[in-house]
Amino acid sequence: MSIDNFTLIESANEFQQLCSYLGGFEILGVDFEGEWNLHRYGLHLCLVQVSDGENIFLIDPLQVGDLDPFLSIMENPSIQIISHGPQSDIVLMDYLFGRRPSNVFDTEKAAQLLGYESTSLSHVLDHHFGISKNMKVRVSNWNKRPLSDKMLTYAAKDVAFLHDLRLRLIDELQGRDRLHWHAEECKALEDIRHRPKENPHMELQHASKLDRRQAHVLKYLFQTRDAIAQACDKPAYYIIPNSKLVELAKTPPPSVKAWTELKGVNPRVKRHARRFYDAVNTARNTKPDIVRKARSRNGMSKNQFFRMVDQRTQVLGAIRDQIKEAYDIYPMILSMRNLKRVAYGEANLDDFKSWQKEIVLETAEELDLDLSILQP
Repeated sequence: MSIDNFTLIESANEFQQLCSYLGGFEILGVDFEGEWNLHRYGLHLCLVQVSDGENIFLIDPLQVGDLDPFLSIMENPSIQIISHGPQSDIVLMDYLFGRRPSNVFDTEKAAQLLGYESTSLSHVLDHHFGISKNMKVRVSNWNKRPLSDKMLTYAAKDVAFLHDLRLRLIDELQGRDRLHWHAEECKALEDIRHRPKENPHMELQHASKLDRRQAHVLKYLFQTRDAIAQACDKPAYYIIPNSKLVELAKTPPPSVKAWTELKGVNPRVKRHARRFYDAVNTARNTKPDIVRKARSRNGMSKNQFFRMVDQRTQVLGAIRDQIKEAYDIYPMILSMRNLKRVAYGEANLDDFKSWQKEIVLETAEELDLDLSILQP
């Protein structure tokens, strides 16, 4: 398929006709180009790329109007949507429209289950088709119009080879008896939702190094910065860089005047100096949040609880070591994060996907390990 031979859809009439056409296919390749707080505030859908296996269509959502006809296609369980790592696209679709695809074939997840050294679309396309991608285009401002030829070509390439790639990956998965693993992984995509983080300020790098009161100041500075960023439709880091915000939470300027004299921040900070100064004072005059939730010990003493954690960690560690010997994708089967969650009683094996749980149980049986210690 030629990536230069695509159709740009920019009118409501063209869009309606295209959706009528696409509704007749059983398999479609789809990708989104979106905005995730890089050039503007918030999440925005900027371009939709679709392939029917022979033709490529680039839909401009800023021009075509109501996207409901296409969203209905995405939700149709009779139509399989091929996409590479669609998690962020699903979040975007849920956040903006409250809609979600119901039958996805994730080519990135297939590459992960096959143990590819790199699972980026650029690497996978190069591996199978000798096709390279200019990854610098990825971080272009997709909100601007008109889109450049370079950007449109890049976008078309995201879907041009998905049909052929799907067939190749199915063959590889079948050859390694991992196709049913992939089906379960793809089914789990249907549960993805946009969920706001409870404490987004603590996601900033080095925020975890702050003490409790400094973290509380960071929360109020974060909220003030966010409100200003939203008002001017700029990404929050554009107002004050994340590293600078954490630094200011440690040692806030002592006066409004000092806020106006800050270096390395957007000039808007000077105009809103009073707001930032008041945010710090409000934080200092209110009780700090307890960010971390205490782990439930189910009536056990502290010593009993950590003895149980140690015992569980030893059992799960032995299982993970054996899985590591047998499977090239062992972190996908029993990651360190999941090992710790089970050890601390925050999850159990029933929370694993069926294929993961099956391998864990088989491995435990091979090692003659008693898993009763993992029971709640």
